[in-house]
Amino acid sequence: MSIRTRLTLTFTLLIAGILMISFLIIYYSSEQYRRVEFFDRLHERGYIIAQLYLEQDEISFQTFEKVRRKFFQNLHQESIDIFDQNKKPRFIRNQYPFIAPSRAFDQIAKKKYIQFARGSRQGIGFLYQDNQGQFYIFVSAVDITGHRKMDNLRRVLIISFLAGSLVVFLIGRFFTSLVLNPVSEMVAEVNEIRVTNLHRRLKEGNGQDEFGLLAKTFNQMLDRLETAFDMQKNFISNASHELRNPLTAISGEIEVTLSRDREPPEYKVSLVTLQNEAERLERLIKDLLNLAQTDSENSSQKTEKFPLDDLLLELKAEMDRLYPDNNLAVSFKNMPEEAIILEVTGIRDLLKAALLNVLENAHKFSNGKAVQLQLIYQNNQLHVHVLDQGMGIPPADLNNIFEPFYRAANARGIKGTGVGLALTQKIIHLHHGQIQIASEVNHGTQVHIILPAGRV
Repeated sequence: MSIRTRLTLTFTLLIAGILMISFLIIYYSSEQYRRVEFFDRLHERGYIIAQLYLEQDEISFQTFEKVRRKFFQNLHQESIDIFDQNKKPRFIRNQYPFIAPSRAFDQIAKKKYIQFARGSRQGIGFLYQDNQGQFYIFVSAVDITGHRKMDNLRRVLIISFLAGSLVVFLIGRFFTSLVLNPVSEMVAEVNEIRVTNLHRRLKEGNGQDEFGLLAKTFNQMLDRLETAFDMQKNFISNASHELRNPLTAISGEIEVTLSRDREPPEYKVSLVTLQNEAERLERLIKDLLNLAQTDSENSSQKTEKFPLDDLLLELKAEMDRLYPDNNLAVSFKNMPEEAIILEVTGIRDLLKAALLNVLENAHKFSNGKAVQLQLIYQNNQLHVHVLDQGMGIPPADLNNIFEPFYRAANARGIKGTGVGLALTQKIIHLHHGQIQIASEVNHGTQVHIILPAGRV
């Protein structure tokens, strides 16, 4: 069942329920009013008849009928019964069975007035005091006019209920369609969006109502999807190109080497070339795998808490092992008294790989000059600074250095994969941190990494 139909039925049932309750209250109130009003008429009629009969000692039935027809309108199936205090009949005009309760006389003697009903017939009984004594007066009749009015009211209410429910359904259907038309239009627009036209966006209207906010949110999702899709296409294209280069070099070197017999030194040179290209390919594949791993929000690696200062000292030892000629100096500033504040929560191996990428770049592009690694605690944040005095990055390239496989113009002759900084940025963001790079050509580069301190 569609939302349009569900909303229409819900609206119709709600209004129909309200109408039904209202009509039942109207009908019940009218019926109660009819009953009370007819009991009052019977009481008034019985009182007048008692006065007419009991104030005269002698009156014939014919004379009474003449007076009654002259002054009273005949009630349907009317019966009048007058009994003396000994419960003996004094005046009976009763063509219909006497319907008063069996204990009617006792109830009247106690309460002075009673009401009773059987089927559609209503009656009253009351005690009348006269100079001749006490008398029991019973009057009963059928309120045929009142019942006809109630039947008519019931028909009007039923017809009104059915007609009103139908009108409510049609109105609900119209307004539901009117309200949900933007959704139908959005569905039609979404169905037209394909991989080839991800640039298309939904109409946001005024952007303030719920449908406008939904369209706006969906457009934001499309923005992210388009960006991710473009990045994926660029990544695949660049990765294919970068992987093809070392494979082509390896294949070409093998082909040249095998083209003729060579001396052992020539084979050694060829093997060294193959080894370098294999290492380059291995490093590229490793970077690509790490990059793919950081793209996954549900990384299977377990997070842990570890001190950042210990990690930096470990990186210093790693740089000394990999590059014995490096000039890396480590310093700590404004350290807190509690060592636990220097702890961060995350994936230690990934964060180590990110920081190692930055340090290797600083060493590689500094031409043997000193590199500084600083850890500063400030405003409940851990600031890691890596400063070198190398060739720097041209201003035109600074905005693109975090794109995979992008390399600055002055760095294309230096060995590298172009994946390191993209990988580093993703890892830092994965650890709820920030990375900023400032550089000046021929004056060096400063990498500023901010991580939350003591993050739980």
